[in-house]
Amino acid sequence: MKAGGMRISKGKKSKAAVRRAAAAAAERKHRYVRGPATNILLDKNNLNMNMNVLAVHSSAEKKLAEMSLHLAKLQSRVISQKAKPHIPLGQKKEGSTGILQQSRWVCTWQNGPSNIRATPGGDKVGQSQAGDIIEELEQKDGWIRHTKGWSMVASGPHVMWMKLLMPSTRWVCVWRNGPSNILATPGGDKVGQSQAGDVVVELEQKDGCIRHIMGWSMIASGPHIMWMKLSTAPLHPPAPPEFVEKENMFKALLGVVEDIYHVSMDQLKQLDSVRAFRFAIENDSTGAKDNDWALAMAMPGKVKDATDRLWIIAGGDEKNKHMSLVHFKALITLVLSKFNPEMYKQLIERTNQLYPDEDDMPDAMEAMYCNWQQNKDPPDSEFLPECLNRMTDGMGDRIGKGDFITLLAKHVVAVELLPPSWQSVKQVIAEANKTAE
Repeated sequence: MKAGGMRISKGKKSKAAVRRAAAAAAERKHRYVRGPATNILLDKNNLNMNMNVLAVHSSAEKKLAEMSLHLAKLQSRVISQKAKPHIPLGQKKEGSTGILQQSRWVCTWQNGPSNIRATPGGDKVGQSQAGDIIEELEQKDGWIRHTKGWSMVASGPHVMWMKLLMPSTRWVCVWRNGPSNILATPGGDKVGQSQAGDVVVELEQKDGCIRHIMGWSMIASGPHIMWMKLSTAPLHPPAPPEFVEKENMFKALLGVVEDIYHVSMDQLKQLDSVRAFRFAIENDSTGAKDNDWALAMAMPGKVKDATDRLWIIAGGDEKNKHMSLVHFKALITLVLSKFNPEMYKQLIERTNQLYPDEDDMPDAMEAMYCNWQQNKDPPDSEFLPECLNRMTDGMGDRIGKGDFITLLAKHVVAVELLPPSWQSVKQVIAEANKTAE
């Protein structure tokens, strides 16, 4: 018989000697790996020394061979990854024109939180809210993996997550005359509101509307721009020094105005809204012709736009259509104690510059000039509360928007409570000179 390539002659050697000779021959061909509980016989001809892949000649140890193979593959992946330089997201790879980017998703499910799971369909490990944005690491069977776990893209007909454009397009609401409506569909039912300054991420654009996680918003209404696209370009190089200098000067001037006139930034906004309201009133022919300013403030037009802005800035609740009486009285107090006195002083100063000699002043201006002189000082602290109480007599703690319009029309516009602008005064002067000719 043959054992490991050696011929064994019968009768010349014992059985023990034959076994020893066979074992020695096998040792030359095979290698033993000895463990505490087993001896695993390995074939040296099938041993891959580079990858440490072991071909096991024992059916009972097949699982160990599979694990060794898997370990070798992992080792190969680790070695290959270490050989590659790390390129951060958004940075260009050397020698290429593209930028490495990951897919980004936004949660669009608004009927409660969206669950995050350890594996697709596995245990819950967290939650996402509508508007959350994640970066996709992997996608599998309708699920996306991110840094917090796995999230389901859709559940039946309900879409939970939507992929963002790369780069994503953002829009800002620029409509300042009240809220901008959010619609269920382009031109559909109202489902919410946006305020000036709100920023949304565009999911799709259709029929002049943009879709975001809250619904659809109209980009423009006739000549009025409601939303503007934000630029994604970085602010490089930085702003020119002259621009920064002007901005700092503007902030300093605002500080001077606040200190001199003892008004806050919110009050400055109200004063600006009062001035815009006065300008709209002076340039409206409908209200003046019909003497129905309440109607002009409620009907679409520049007067209504200015009224709506004044309502919001003064503290009106556009959603519930009411304003506290305290806020309304604060607005009228600001008009009587700050706006009117300063406007009258400005009119007097300009008139004196135009007519150093009062005798040269047109007759049409004399009565106006006397009125300015009488009202250039703020009202007495005792008179002001009494005036406000008479104006709002019969009103409760809150007034509706209709009451707000009625009070303005009756006690502000109809009685010409606001001083005229210098532009309207110049028109009076021009008409007087034309008549004199």
